[in-house]
Amino acid sequence: MPRKIRSNYMEKFKFVYNGRTFESKHKCCNFYGICYRSVMAYQNQYKCRTEEAITHFIELKKSKEIIFRNRKWASIKTCCEFYDLNEDSVKTDMWNRKCTPQEAIERAIEWKKAHEITYHGVKYPSLPQCCEDLEINPISVRLYMEKMGFLLHVRLHIISNLKRKEPLNSVEKNTKILRNVVLRMD
Repeated sequence: MPRKIRSNYMEKFKFVYNGRTFESKHKCCNFYGICYRSVMAYQNQYKCRTEEAITHFIELKKSKEIIFRNRKWASIKTCCEFYDLNEDSVKTDMWNRKCTPQEAIERAIEWKKAHEITYHGVKYPSLPQCCEDLEINPISVRLYMEKMGFLLHVRLHIISNLKRKEPLNSVEKNTKILRNVVLRMD
């Protein structure tokens, strides 16, 4: 037989913040999207009331909001996730260049576009990713890039054709094969 819970027992955990009643302080923090443990730690460290600690973290959360390309973002993290950017790179750029989050995100988007590769209609975020998907050794492509100076899509095309004929094992072997292909093309 389940034990009956006294109604007044749960009443002592109720918490009122800004005229709204919550079942507990934890539920209040969840409602406002802030961390309960952080609120309790702040309250303990600064010897303030729970209401003051919650207000502090709500204001802190609002101060992290940014506007980028006419859209309001809750934080740099959410904006970077949307544009598929590395949040740490954006924050490092902000720190090093002493620029705004908007400038750093814009720079990261430009950098990403500059390093994207389109090969046979498929977009790849970087050269190593493209080589991995084509099962080509990226070192071979880099060496070929340095020595021959062809456009990237030409190098990838030549190397992917070579791969179908013979597996690429060593860098030296790959370089020799690539030289022979270039000589045949001339």
